[in-house]
Amino acid sequence: MEKRPVDLNHAVDSLLKKRHVDPAIVLSTPQGTKTIGPIDQRWEIGSITKVFTALLLAKLQHTCEFSMADSVARYLPAKLNLPKNFEKISFENLATHQSGLPRLPSGMKLFGKQAMVDPYSIFNEERIFRTIQETKLKSTPGIGRPRYSNYGYGLLGFTLEKVTGKAYEDLLMQEIIDPIGLSSATFGDEGLRQGRSGKKQVAPWHMGRFAAMGGLRMNA
Repeated sequence: MEKRPVDLNHAVDSLLKKRHVDPAIVLSTPQGTKTIGPIDQRWEIGSITKVFTALLLAKLQHTCEFSMADSVARYLPAKLNLPKNFEKISFENLATHQSGLPRLPSGMKLFGKQAMVDPYSIFNEERIFRTIQETKLKSTPGIGRPRYSNYGYGLLGFTLEKVTGKAYEDLLMQEIIDPIGLSSATFGDEGLRQGRSGKKQVAPWHMGRFAAMGGLRMNA
């Protein structure tokens, strides 16, 4: 089937009809690049952070003494009362959403008022260890269809900290972000676009020690 060239003006018009508030759009085709809106402003890129976390895992397995097939439980305190089958979860399982972990950590709901009060910011190390012990896996790790899990990717970044002895944010900057020149990338709030829920302004989310699931900020 013959591919038709993209009409940049038509593509921009179509995106603007989606009723986003002052969107930042960068369209690049062989015919050129067109931008519209506040493209230099930083945004919460949310789960796109997971792509960078997976790249970090892929790189670290070549420079650190661990394997994608290793159990993540190996790097957690031996005193933890791990739930059934948790010890079968590997780094690869977390990265491919085949860990069997639920979408969210235990006790979390991202609806209504709870979604407006920075729900992930509570996840310090102590809370993460408690959450692990309260977890009930949805399926056996590595078996069956992938099951999307914010929790799993947060745990992936947290465990990479244990492997390397470095903070996830520092690791990502040193190993991935700086080498490829993404100079706008940060985990801070400076220059961050104001978020909205409908017409109401809302504060940004902070991920605590689960930053690997969605903590990056970046411009378009």
